[in-house]
Amino acid sequence: MIGVAVLVFLYAIYLTRLGVNKVEVVSASFVMVAAVFLALIGIYHEGTYPHVFVSTWFFVQFDTAILTSGIGLLLRGLKNLAYGVLSLFLIATLVAALVPWPSAATIEAWGISAIDVWAVLVFTSYRSKPKNSSMQIRAHFK
Repeated sequence: MIGVAVLVFLYAIYLTRLGVNKVEVVSASFVMVAAVFLALIGIYHEGTYPHVFVSTWFFVQFDTAILTSGIGLLLRGLKNLAYGVLSLFLIATLVAALVPWPSAATIEAWGISAIDVWAVLVFTSYRSKPKNSSMQIRAHFK
């Protein structure tokens, strides 16, 4: 878990370096915080007192990162991708909240699957030429 947390943190650094707007950088910062909680899950494994707290906050931080990422993509002008990420956020959150999961491991697997889909979607967004400029962002808020 700690090794994966390091990789997630490095991915977040990559996202901050390529972030086109401040919202995307904030999203990557949430990923960095989530990576810290992921490392703590490796330290406080199932059955220890802090496990539920660090596990819950890992997913809360990543959900926040996914939501902010969708907003950042929208500001960048990648509307289809932004709507996909925002839909992923809504669907993943609603399914996690409404489905009667048989165990904590199954809901965690669901959450990790949503995070994996988000990572691929966001990675692909940096392969296309950024469409924003300060004028487009200003026009979006008028």
